[in-house]
Amino acid sequence: MAKKKKEKKKQQQTLSPENLIKSKGRSLPIYECRISEDISECGLGHAVVARQHKGGAISVANYLIDIYCCGVKSSFYEVRLDTFEYNELISTYETKKIFKVPYEVVHNWIYGAIAWANEAGISPHKSFSVTQYMLEEDTEDIPLIEYEFGCNGKHRLCCSSKIEANKYLKMMQKKLTEDEYDIEVPDMSDDYDDSSFSFSPNFVTIPNVKYDYKGIEYPETLDIENPELLEIISKEGREITKEDLKKIDEIPYNSLSNDLHNILLYDIGILRKNLENEDEKMYKIGWQVSNALILMGKYGNPQTNLLDLYEAMRQDEDFFDFVIGDCPDIIIEPTLTLLAKDNLISIKNYLLEPNLWTYFKIEAIITLGIVGTIYASKRDEVLSIAGEILDIYTEAIEENIICDGTIAAFLVSLFIDLQAKEFLPKIKKLYETNLVDETLDGNYSEVETLMNKKSNALYDNLKFDTYERFKEFRKF
Repeated sequence: MAKKKKEKKKQQQTLSPENLIKSKGRSLPIYECRISEDISECGLGHAVVARQHKGGAISVANYLIDIYCCGVKSSFYEVRLDTFEYNELISTYETKKIFKVPYEVVHNWIYGAIAWANEAGISPHKSFSVTQYMLEEDTEDIPLIEYEFGCNGKHRLCCSSKIEANKYLKMMQKKLTEDEYDIEVPDMSDDYDDSSFSFSPNFVTIPNVKYDYKGIEYPETLDIENPELLEIISKEGREITKEDLKKIDEIPYNSLSNDLHNILLYDIGILRKNLENEDEKMYKIGWQVSNALILMGKYGNPQTNLLDLYEAMRQDEDFFDFVIGDCPDIIIEPTLTLLAKDNLISIKNYLLEPNLWTYFKIEAIITLGIVGTIYASKRDEVLSIAGEILDIYTEAIEENIICDGTIAAFLVSLFIDLQAKEFLPKIKKLYETNLVDETLDGNYSEVETLMNKKSNALYDNLKFDTYERFKEFRKF
């Protein structure tokens, strides 16, 4: 009998964090629950559910919830923290005050937000497939609390960028009419009103480019010179500290950039083969990739590591969702800006490659706009390259191989953001194909109007400092 008990205890200790949450989460007693103090006013906030193990350790799940529209936008979990580690985690919310509440308060906020999002065709973030097990089942046993979701009776989509807005709009427009939602995107003109757009009578929605990238020969083994680098970037992004970055600063530049190259290509190869598993090992690999991409902005070699970045941007939708998610302005845009600003032709070449995932290409277009906006001396070069791409896309859009309606619409946005009125005749020719996605900037008449309305504070919130980027990453 004693031997059997010992074997059972050993088996329990070898449970992975994910399996521990799935198998034991709901059976652990609640330690405490917290909610953002201003969630009702802001529409976005954190909900925390912490449960305590018999020995005193604490497992916790954090949910970023959008009560205006999108429901659970992201979530993560930690297992078996001691009290000090847990309090340190809670303290990372800095200016975002989260206060203690009964469990049923958190439960109703989370599941109410999910139900509201479902009405708009939006599902919880994929991480919820695990973190849901830190919540009680959504049954009548949980007291119902009526909270108000949406804003003024409508779904209100609040996004940090056009790319995020476009991602959700396509889901919402299948479920909601134009008068059932509003949209707010800071990098658009203050006069932006999605409901005011009128589509061209011959406008045709075409699917995204069919993805068909075969990959390269990725390394089968990981060869690095600085194991301390791998140890640091294996952390979740929100755990990387200034002290970690100081350690990285001490690594010789060539050795560091070469290690980032080897780690990234090795990890991409692993994810291409095993991403469907989404187990603990894959999550660790995912953190390594996203952290390496951020670090390349400061420590990357503009020749070799820029090619590595493009290789990451040749991956598919699942890779984008797993590694980048809602953080392209943290992970991709600053790094691509810093590595490619003196080699803009490389962005053009990437944008002309066939059968790549639409939203990675959009990131390249956004980066061109960033360079043309924040580096005044680069504006003419950016517009020259964008104009060449515009001509090629106009001829190629019907084939749906190197561009689609969404990619074309974001290219139009670049000209709007740079107030490049001289390109209106070429833009009109693109619109005459009736294949440009008009959910972004409207029809051609709307584009003409937007071209005369200066966009405010474009890219003011974009972070280029490495630590500041990791600090932003902690919010997700």
